[in-house]
Amino acid sequence: MSTCTKKVAAFIRTYNDLDHMSPYLHAMCKDENISLSIFIINLDKSFLDDFRIKYLENNGAQVKHFYDVLGVNSTYYKLIWSLAASNNQYLKLISKFISRPIKTKIMGTTGHIKPWAAAKFFENKNHHEFDLIAYDVAGKFYDTIFKEAQKYHTKCVAVPHSSDNFDNILISNSMVNGGALQHKEESLKADKVILTSAISKEIYIRRGLITVPQGEALGCPRFTKDWIETLLDIIPRTPLPEYDGFKIVLFPPKPNRNAFNEEISRIIQLISNIPNVKLGIKVETRTGAFSVPLPKNVIRFPDQVTSSQLIEWADLSLFTATSVIMESVCLDKPALYLEKTMSNRLVIEDYIKNWAIPSRDALYQRIVELRDGKSARTYTVDEREAALNALVYNNQKDEEVVQAYTSALYDLMS
Repeated sequence: MSTCTKKVAAFIRTYNDLDHMSPYLHAMCKDENISLSIFIINLDKSFLDDFRIKYLENNGAQVKHFYDVLGVNSTYYKLIWSLAASNNQYLKLISKFISRPIKTKIMGTTGHIKPWAAAKFFENKNHHEFDLIAYDVAGKFYDTIFKEAQKYHTKCVAVPHSSDNFDNILISNSMVNGGALQHKEESLKADKVILTSAISKEIYIRRGLITVPQGEALGCPRFTKDWIETLLDIIPRTPLPEYDGFKIVLFPPKPNRNAFNEEISRIIQLISNIPNVKLGIKVETRTGAFSVPLPKNVIRFPDQVTSSQLIEWADLSLFTATSVIMESVCLDKPALYLEKTMSNRLVIEDYIKNWAIPSRDALYQRIVELRDGKSARTYTVDEREAALNALVYNNQKDEEVVQAYTSALYDLMS
């Protein structure tokens, strides 16, 4: 890359985007030859107070909301956000009512920002000067961004967030048509698509999302030890219960991911009755959907408590389908896979087998052994290394993953 300053724009749509992109955006912030602008394109949540956004901003990134790009009055949208954040249900309803006109204009009924809003982005002449635009993969909005960017010789890179959890295609409750197995999805519009692993690249090629030369597997920066240690330094700390006994955190799956909530409920009841064990539940932040009733002695952690803090707090993590479990693996902390609470199959099952729980009997036994110090590991050293190499490091060293991302992005701009 030449020594002249390069201008980079990153679009953040979800917490997952922010999770995945923050490590290499942070590395680019430290480069004096990079000018980084972050655009928040989620209309429901400002994200502007998120600790990762603040961290990037403090390190030199410029952060803007897409409402500003579209010329929406800041007093109007900040009022919407403040009402939506209220604990008063009436104020939340008022927020939905007064935000409906602008959201209908921008998003219609699709739930995705309309293509015209992407074209509006390039009406600002300063936005013609970006050398690179990085974004997630979903919807016509990014298709239009790519199309418009070509007019100004701006390169676009798609960076699908996190890693592919599932080894099957029919992953949700609504997918009951076998035709989806043969259906080729619309290809991603980008000059380059950077995937977290060779497995992810193969899945995207098989689904018709990318071509072989378009995709590049570089690892998963989110779950490198270096970034996890950074997260533990910058996360807002929420006071957690002090407990002298054995602490467990359960990460339940999204209910629409072929999950068996009845069995999850029985597992929660079982653990709640084990002496000297404290169980806490951390529901997926984006949806907050989890309707299983909890016993009085089980904690439901609020959204503001991060998974990083809970994995650090817990003696054992239980999961069904969440990529955050790779944080436990990276830190070499105990984790168990509740394989009988969902009909999907995980990619990681090919690498770690010892943590799979086939029954409630087995779960009870493993918890008691860990609680009593009769067992310390839930997966072998070899399994851990194989999983990290395949799904996080892409057969690189920990510190090389973020460097691989930044090098690839610099190459696109050269």
